[in-house]
Amino acid sequence: MEPEDIAEIVIDKVVNYCNNLGDTLGCLKDYSPNRLGSFIDKYLTDNERKILKKMIINSDTFWDDVKKEYEARWKNKLWDKVADFLANKIDLTLDSIIENERLDDASKVKRLKAYQEVLEEFGDVIRHALGERKPLSKKELYDWFARLGDVAFLINIKNIFEDIEKNLNYYKELDYYLSYYDMLGDKEKREMLEWLLENIGSADARAWNEERKLEALTNENKTF
Repeated sequence: MEPEDIAEIVIDKVVNYCNNLGDTLGCLKDYSPNRLGSFIDKYLTDNERKILKKMIINSDTFWDDVKKEYEARWKNKLWDKVADFLANKIDLTLDSIIENERLDDASKVKRLKAYQEVLEEFGDVIRHALGERKPLSKKELYDWFARLGDVAFLINIKNIFEDIEKNLNYYKELDYYLSYYDMLGDKEKREMLEWLLENIGSADARAWNEERKLEALTNENKTF
């Protein structure tokens, strides 16, 4: 067995265990690479443990290679979870404008324009960061997603308590998930920003199309 084989066996079993718990990210944190030595036996069969011990005895670098392979896979799992969350939050904020039954078409158009402005500025900031090969910090990402939330969840006085609750949940979840973004290396962070830029482009196009449709409806209504 090669180091990558051992690492693959362990990460697969760790992820399966964590998924069953519900809090996958919190669980993955408990199974971070720097704790590999304390839990690896738990996820190996007797035969796999024997092979691992034999390989460690016969090679001075085998255990270090296993740790490196496990760390790469562990970071990739964090990347997947955080990236999915951020993509969902872009969809959530945009849908919160498009599907808001308390807004008339003209109000939706105004809010979509404001939302697009933030998206486009956000995209420019990411492009600059990628050009400099310097990923955005957790705080910077939080601030940009908070701005998207501010546009999407502008409080309606008639439903103030419901809207405040939505806001608080959004920002709390944002802070929680981005704390795991901070655990990634610069390489993984840049990859996430590249992927995020694609999502921003898709959301911008969807917002533009929706805005055009709503403007057409608004102009139609004005003619009657």
